[in-house]
Amino acid sequence: MCDRAAVWLSVTLAAVEVSATSPPVEGEIGWELTRSYVWRGQVINDEPCIQPHAEIRWRDVWMRIAATWDVHHRPESAARTRTDLSAGSGWVAPDGGHLFTLGVIARVYAGTSRNHPRNTSELAARYTHIRSFQADRWGSASVTVYYDFVEIQGTYAQTELVYYLPLVRDTMALETYVSLGWGDAPWVKAGFSLPRFVVPSERTYTPDHAACLDALLQVRCPIAVTDRLSVIPSLRYLYLVDHRLRNALEDAGLAPDNLGGSLAMTYRF
Repeated sequence: MCDRAAVWLSVTLAAVEVSATSPPVEGEIGWELTRSYVWRGQVINDEPCIQPHAEIRWRDVWMRIAATWDVHHRPESAARTRTDLSAGSGWVAPDGGHLFTLGVIARVYAGTSRNHPRNTSELAARYTHIRSFQADRWGSASVTVYYDFVEIQGTYAQTELVYYLPLVRDTMALETYVSLGWGDAPWVKAGFSLPRFVVPSERTYTPDHAACLDALLQVRCPIAVTDRLSVIPSLRYLYLVDHRLRNALEDAGLAPDNLGGSLAMTYRF
């Protein structure tokens, strides 16, 4: 689960599916085994890691806990292990085609030394336009803005297109995501300065500019095992757009791009 996201997609789907007969409280638990961990243009960990999550929704309000666990015992493993706690609320326009969400996210890292990333918090706001092409096909376009108001005091923004195509009725579908991210100067400095304990490097580099960061293409294939249990294989490709950041990472012997896959399992209740 790349942070983007699962929370926003689940809220979108929940908003679309809400009806008068829906139970007042819904939830989801799950895990994802991913080939590599990428986040907002950064290849945080180019090795397998585990990402569990749990979420509870009541009407238009949700609370979620999600984590990324680096299972390797290395000095940088603690800096690659993080827990995100988020809560928020959404509002759907009467026509069902527009969704507005507001939330707050606390990011807690396992490492505590001065070389590790510091715990921080963000405010998040998202607008999503949803369009149904046919009875069982839909797409969405969204803009999300994250503002780190504790440690970084910087902004990361992302635009995303989603297309949902059913393959086997009520059993299998294909979800395609295309997104583009941008960070202001404080956020780029915090995320891409070298050396970083989360991405060891002998080279020193401190960016001082805003940048168009990550272009991400992801394809997911949810498979319904039961009405509540789903298995989701996925494949995604990350491309770092800004050439100055690319050159700095390549000069340090780090890969700016990443191709990886994952396998997830979720259970709704």
